[in-house]
Amino acid sequence: MKQKGWGKWIKAGLGILCLAGAAAGLDYYVATKQEAVIAERDAKLERLREQAFYWISAEIRDVREAPDIETSQQYIATVRIDSVADEPIYVSHPYVKAFIQTGETAMTEVPVDEDPVSRVEQVYKVDGNPLDISKVVTIDRALPYNRNLLKRFMHIKFFISLYVLPESGFKEGEVVERRSSTFVYVKPYYVTDEEILAVHDFQDNKVPVYIPITSFRKWND
Repeated sequence: MKQKGWGKWIKAGLGILCLAGAAAGLDYYVATKQEAVIAERDAKLERLREQAFYWISAEIRDVREAPDIETSQQYIATVRIDSVADEPIYVSHPYVKAFIQTGETAMTEVPVDEDPVSRVEQVYKVDGNPLDISKVVTIDRALPYNRNLLKRFMHIKFFISLYVLPESGFKEGEVVERRSSTFVYVKPYYVTDEEILAVHDFQDNKVPVYIPITSFRKWND
């Protein structure tokens, strides 16, 4: 009877050891799996950072007057997203803010809206060819501006923000934000060419609407 009793205890102990071993094995498997998932996510994020900060650019490439600028007070700004990668890069629709210099150092924000005739998508594939997206910038003629940087021209800062993401699309924790600023000079629509030509020389007396300031461009600030 005693041997049978001990046998039961031994069997129970072995059962407990087997369960403990299985639980430990399961914990090890889960931990290893989690480490692999984290390592994969970290590698993906590093790849996205490389794409965001080394392979693509996002800047203002043109500013032109709207056809009805005298009444609408609007300019059309072109955001160009370009890539030097030999593979597709996926980016979100860019968010843009604009600030006009209104004092020695003061910058005043002006409205920026989507261009109603420009396509708007949640995600764009940048692959070989530059991607141009239009934004509408409204500048009230009553807004004062600093005329002393480039006489008679407005000094404008454009802030651009977009996300670089994997081909599979948005997923929390697996996107990288890219921010940049572009500084440009823009001709006020209410200042005549004659006024500007009185203080500046332009080829063939053609006054440009937009002059880039690439030397003042700041990336990711």
